[in-house]
Amino acid sequence: LFFFFFFFVFFVGWGRYVGTDKGKPRVRALELGAGVGLVSMTLGVLGCEVVVTDLPETADHITRRNLEANLGAISSSGNNGKVHIMPLDWKWCSTDSGGNGNTEDDPFEKRFLQPLRKVLDNNKAASTFRGKFAHVFGSDLVFHSSSIEPLINVLRRVLAKDGECLMSHKNRNQKVKDTMIAGFKAAGLTVAEMPTRHKALSIFRLTWKNEDEADDDA
Repeated sequence: LFFFFFFFVFFVGWGRYVGTDKGKPRVRALELGAGVGLVSMTLGVLGCEVVVTDLPETADHITRRNLEANLGAISSSGNNGKVHIMPLDWKWCSTDSGGNGNTEDDPFEKRFLQPLRKVLDNNKAASTFRGKFAHVFGSDLVFHSSSIEPLINVLRRVLAKDGECLMSHKNRNQKVKDTMIAGFKAAGLTVAEMPTRHKALSIFRLTWKNEDEADDDA
């Protein structure tokens, strides 16, 4: 419970920093593994446009039900924030699932990007949006080493070349943490571990070392 509370407070602070003036959302962000979507909904209240993702069975039921119950808080804030729920299975981003330029066989393109383009805020570039976000965040995304490669594949598809991913991690297993950090670095990410007062919690800021790793259409 404390772990989640710390993460929630941290991103509320982040949301206030990147929030928007009344008028139109100026920040578009993506949450990975959102669960109930509390952080994304809070950022929506603060004026961000947030794409909330999780596995289809979670996004289509738990996340959507919670969002629908709290739409009033977002609209009544007056900050013009928006929250879109989109199913995203990390397997759709694997290097052998069609993500090599062939959009016809690319599940990320067909099952995530194409539906997303239809719901994005009024934007003349929405029809050609390639799925890159300047702001990506997630909480406790890696429980086991088997999740590291799929997460890296997702970041290759969604994190813009000059963007940042803020990710909290519960330190259950030092070997998993070390393997995760090594995997990030091997994939071309700069890994900065932000200071916290609690050994059980790590917060990482991930950016691309080489900006050519990703296109920037965030």
